[in-house]
Amino acid sequence: MKNGKSIKRITAVAAATMCIAAVMPTGTAVAADTDGAAPQKIFTADNNYNYRLDGTLGRSPDTFEAWINIPAGSGGGVIMGNYEGVNFANSDCTNWEIDPLGRFKVRWNGKGLIHTFPDVYFNDGKWHHVALVRDGENGKFVFYADGEKSGEVESRQKEAVSSVTLDIGVDRSNWSTRKNPLDGKVGQIALYSGAIGEDRIKADMDGINDTADGALIGCWDLGENWTKQRIADRFGGGPTAVIHTFEKFVTTMPLNEYDYSIVGMPDIQTMVHYSPENLTSTMTWLADNAAARKMQFMVQVGDLSDSGAVDEYYIGAARGLDLLNGKLPYTFVQGNHDYDNNCVTDRSSTRFDTYFPYSKFSKNTWFGGAYEQGTMANTYSLFDVDEVKYLVLSLEFAPRQSVLRWAGRVCEMYPDRRVIISTHGFLSTNGEFSTGKFSGRSYFRDVREEDKTDGVQMWNGLVKKYPNIFLVLSGHEPCDDLVMRRDKGEHGNTVTSMLIDAQCVETEIGKIGEDIFLMMYFNETFKTIDCVWYSPKRNKCFNIQNQFTIDFADEFNPAIGK
Repeated sequence: MKNGKSIKRITAVAAATMCIAAVMPTGTAVAADTDGAAPQKIFTADNNYNYRLDGTLGRSPDTFEAWINIPAGSGGGVIMGNYEGVNFANSDCTNWEIDPLGRFKVRWNGKGLIHTFPDVYFNDGKWHHVALVRDGENGKFVFYADGEKSGEVESRQKEAVSSVTLDIGVDRSNWSTRKNPLDGKVGQIALYSGAIGEDRIKADMDGINDTADGALIGCWDLGENWTKQRIADRFGGGPTAVIHTFEKFVTTMPLNEYDYSIVGMPDIQTMVHYSPENLTSTMTWLADNAAARKMQFMVQVGDLSDSGAVDEYYIGAARGLDLLNGKLPYTFVQGNHDYDNNCVTDRSSTRFDTYFPYSKFSKNTWFGGAYEQGTMANTYSLFDVDEVKYLVLSLEFAPRQSVLRWAGRVCEMYPDRRVIISTHGFLSTNGEFSTGKFSGRSYFRDVREEDKTDGVQMWNGLVKKYPNIFLVLSGHEPCDDLVMRRDKGEHGNTVTSMLIDAQCVETEIGKIGEDIFLMMYFNETFKTIDCVWYSPKRNKCFNIQNQFTIDFADEFNPAIGK
């Protein structure tokens, strides 16, 4: 990225037959600031680094501007985006990309508009300014290359006010849609709410100096090389861009001193089906290290099997969990794949009840009781760590209202115990309580509507009502990263909810079923939890953003206190 005025702009006619080039304006390059990292460390997509905005925008990013440098031979990739893939994509997700030929591509409202602007190529190793404007009034998208209008497409797309945070240098795709990291550099990004005119776009090439009367959502000066760990919006109103990694195992952070640990185990269905050796090694590691890591309990969030009708998967799951017997107490719940017909029609659970029998697990010393005798579909467990008392509620997928009322009565029975809820579906990948297509209410075709719930109904009907509930763990929606939110219950207590579902992490093409789970290390003196998204096979954390510390001190929770 060089200082100096932009070079003479090339007309759209000339741009149609050749690569176009411009030079970054004065004042756009950012001085290196490692914020505590190794001096001048450069973060690159080649090494699986990217930036992620630490908050949502709250407005539709109708105008997108960026300075990019795409080398010859580049395969293109995502400049900025939050598209999550064909399976779990929210309809309001947006990607701005470079295609494998070096042309600009937009993906707006998921699959609402997917368009590549032809003829203008950016893969010449020079800095270029690109801008895309959604002209809602006239029903079209207008593309500018180095300040000149270079194409448009008619498409009456609605605003994209997304609940999914945006990434720079990669998108959020997972599972059946591979991530597409940018093979090139991004020096600056600016987003506006509403359509910005051509004059403003040309002026921005020489430097963005104001917020366009509040239309500017944010402007992030990333620098010629990425060296900063945090980059604030230049004008202070937008979220901060924070360095992240994708599909990368990193050294685990130094842990604080801890008194004990609790394990959160994701859906194990893909380990059972595709990587049974990982299930065996994972459970063996937990059993062998339970004492050394001061593990007190393992909470599993459902989908023990990968298909409700295949006995082999249940057998494999049961065999894996049996490795913990006598070493680490645990509990589990039913996921949608743990019903005989994958919960397409009803709650028939003959295989679940056969391979995870009530007669066996109800004899455990930590077993407290069940909603219905004869099935492990809804149970509670009790365990103590010195003077700290815990209650674990293990609830079926899309719990019935009667189950929620039962669970509430259990919370009332033990007001002095910290309550952990484990269930299969509660949070979505965007951090919201699950609703819609993938929530529990969209399953069980032949079950009455009042006999199934989504995440919002679970929150309103149970979680927010009882002051001793402090943690909810759920799975169901695959996500490479931990997803966490914190809410206040009716009594002022703080409830931390986490989506933990690594089942479709794919660091090797075509191979899923990684040995990743959540380790939570508790310090009772300071009331903190060190969280690590851990792989024992590698003794590393998956992605740097997935190791963090939570403060759980809570004067409004009678089982915790200050």
